[in-house]
Amino acid sequence: VIDTDEETRFPMHLLVEEGKHGLATDKNGDGYFTPGYDVSRHINDAWGVRDNIRSGQLVTGGYQAWMTKVRRDEHRVYPPLPEDSPGRARLARRGYYDPDVSYIEYEIRPLPPAELGAYDRGLHHFMVDKEVPGWPEINTGETLQDLLDWVDEGSVVKSLAISLMNDGDWGFSFVFPFFIVKNLETNISGGFLVWRMYLKDIELRDFGVMLMYAPSASRWFDTYFALGYEWYEEGPRGAPPEKFDDFVLETGFKFRVQLGTSPLKFLTFFTDFWGFRAGIKNYGFTDIDRLTYFGELQDPFNGRGVEHYKDKLMRRFMTVGAMTLVAFFVATPIRAQDESRMQEVQNVIAIFVDKDPDMQEWFDTAYGYAVFPSVGKGGLGIGGAHGNGLVYQGGTVVGKTELKAVTIGLQAGGQSFVEVIFFKDKTAFDDFTRGNFEFGAQVSAVALTAGASADLAYNGGVAVMTMTKGGLMYEASVGGQKFEYEAFGEG
Repeated sequence: VIDTDEETRFPMHLLVEEGKHGLATDKNGDGYFTPGYDVSRHINDAWGVRDNIRSGQLVTGGYQAWMTKVRRDEHRVYPPLPEDSPGRARLARRGYYDPDVSYIEYEIRPLPPAELGAYDRGLHHFMVDKEVPGWPEINTGETLQDLLDWVDEGSVVKSLAISLMNDGDWGFSFVFPFFIVKNLETNISGGFLVWRMYLKDIELRDFGVMLMYAPSASRWFDTYFALGYEWYEEGPRGAPPEKFDDFVLETGFKFRVQLGTSPLKFLTFFTDFWGFRAGIKNYGFTDIDRLTYFGELQDPFNGRGVEHYKDKLMRRFMTVGAMTLVAFFVATPIRAQDESRMQEVQNVIAIFVDKDPDMQEWFDTAYGYAVFPSVGKGGLGIGGAHGNGLVYQGGTVVGKTELKAVTIGLQAGGQSFVEVIFFKDKTAFDDFTRGNFEFGAQVSAVALTAGASADLAYNGGVAVMTMTKGGLMYEASVGGQKFEYEAFGEG
């Protein structure tokens, strides 16, 4: 919480809030708390030395000078200093330290059992809230890992949050540090910049990423501001959805609560502190396309006083969360990028069968097939073609493919057409799915017409049928087409 320099006085002085658990470093040991000086890191999370017990002032978060009670020399207490302590003689000469005066030294003592305050309902409630069963638990660290665990246990800010959200659609959001494993603190305002990603809507098909600014990590009530980009799909039920992307901006407030003494105490198995975020979200940058309200129930793993087993549990959630994200991005090519193309393929098959019912047998009996819902082709003398499609085996989509071709010959104009490639057996299918497959010059396509399936035949284990979608093109050969293939789950 503090950067040390030539003005830092050792041993380090701590200012303790009277009647409460807040404390702050006193850099120069003058007994005054100076925001931004005595605490130079996470300054908005340093509550300072405030003498208010449940007065409501703590909820406001911001520290003000009137909250301070000045600490004088006679208020100093020291840990028990051994005889060989370098500072003991110096402090004794200056009159600050006298081991014979009992109140000069402090000792760590457990809070009295809550049962002692059972006669007073209010006092008992307060003591139960502060009591830690079995405290203090003393462990001895002998390895480097023990040291790392001890350092991590004392971390004030743990910025992973997994939340349930709703902005008109239900989903989940994930908040993590700007540098993934390290927070970015803004020096001027004292807050934090973190990344926020979310998945929402049907089958979590909509995705967004935002850069969010939070003034503090521990205030009970605070504001926030976020901006970013969202990719989403919309459309009437039963129809292929349309894809959109837009700039998004969100602002509102967040509220943080400790559930240890509430009826929801069972939720502290995950973390002591839960939160709620509410705000307004708009789509569009210079012009606002639409506004929506936003709500989020948070389970923030950034609370204070989290016991060791909860810290371990957090690590497990982080591991599972990371694996889930990786699995999501691996699966994304099927669910998001190609989901609409899968619908287009089904539409193509329906059109082929409607035009020629005997085509259904080709789809049923072929070992596999590749469908390109739209291939663009054009040129004048020298032309080219390009299209993206999906590959099926046994009626199940197994990968995606890309078609490319450069042609030289008698051709003019341009057109868009549908192309379906049937594979007779496993040998032909494996040749195609190895990647870098190419049609020889002798391969030709059959145009889809009523009864066209009678003219369709395998040549080298493949059969090709096309359907013109519009335009003019004199050259109809598919020879020279090259294909790239990627199985789903790869890349």
